[in-house]
Amino acid sequence: MIQTELYTALYTFIALFFVLIRLGYAEPFYYFKRVLIDDTFIRLYEKGLKRWRNSLILLTVTSALVYAVFLTQLSEIRTVLSFNFLTASIAVSALLFLKMGVRKALAFAHSDTAFFEMAQVYALTYFAYEALMVFALGVLLSIYPEQRLLFEYVLVSVILTLQTKCYYGVIKHLLQRKSERLVLFIFYLCALEIAPVVVVYTLSI
Repeated sequence: MIQTELYTALYTFIALFFVLIRLGYAEPFYYFKRVLIDDTFIRLYEKGLKRWRNSLILLTVTSALVYAVFLTQLSEIRTVLSFNFLTASIAVSALLFLKMGVRKALAFAHSDTAFFEMAQVYALTYFAYEALMVFALGVLLSIYPEQRLLFEYVLVSVILTLQTKCYYGVIKHLLQRKSERLVLFIFYLCALEIAPVVVVYTLSI
């Protein structure tokens, strides 16, 4: 009962934080919600306007919190996981910073900073979008813990679908810039999407 009340309080806090972002950055949030339809939010970010950058930063921070709470919640009913809120927060934050660091290194190595900056916007935008789905699943998991397997399948399906669309956007952007350097995307995929997940998974068991 105490755990249920705790997660209710945490998800209520996160929901309020989303509402504050929505009220504080109404225009960016509106376009952010249209990410699955078009890439207006990402293209507007290229203008370097402060409100677009701030809204994405806040969405990313909130999303990391969503994942940390969800992993903690899931660990209580799935023995293969061993996250508490602290380790989950560290793992998610480490994954984000690791990806950012490798992305910067690749940008420096291939002298194509602009591409990797845009790839990062794609990555963080879809990470935040996935977190909205995780938020909904976390609330449902609190109400129906016996449906854990169903929520896990839904979560994996959602992440794979959104990541595929994210990769499509990155590839499209790369082909429009320098189609002969598609090999960059292969490095990007291996270094930023496969290796970090393996590391975090290894640390969690």
